[in-house]
Amino acid sequence: ITPESNTRFGSTMSSQGAYAQGYGAQSYGGSYQAPTGTPSYQGEKKTRDNAVYITGLAQEVTEENLEEVFGAIGRIKPDRKTGKPAITLYRDKQTNRFKGEAMIAYDDPPAANAAIEWFNDKEIFGQKVNVEFATYFEKPGGGYRGGG
Repeated sequence: ITPESNTRFGSTMSSQGAYAQGYGAQSYGGSYQAPTGTPSYQGEKKTRDNAVYITGLAQEVTEENLEEVFGAIGRIKPDRKTGKPAITLYRDKQTNRFKGEAMIAYDDPPAANAAIEWFNDKEIFGQKVNVEFATYFEKPGGGYRGGG
């Protein structure tokens, strides 16, 4: 039996080596098709009105640099665990190298809005940056599940 002629489980192998139909596909309505768009487990995309997401930052930028520059607009919210300003520098998971992206959370929404108006499309530390409201995915079915 060659892979091309193997039809034992109602499936045939294409020339690319992938099955055109999976096991029992005929009784389940055909072949598998990958979902598109936002995965449903991530929930609805929401905007954080008190936080900004910054892209295009120079590799040398530190949390202290961002605190100095973006703190001039308004009070940066303290992190609950560390007490330090809520500034997140995003790093590549494999190399741990700074990706040039950061998020800063302010105490109040008007400060975040002012940071966008003041810094978006401007040069900071030698790089033109993009500043916008930070977004997140709300977990589906959220809410408090109290016990009794």
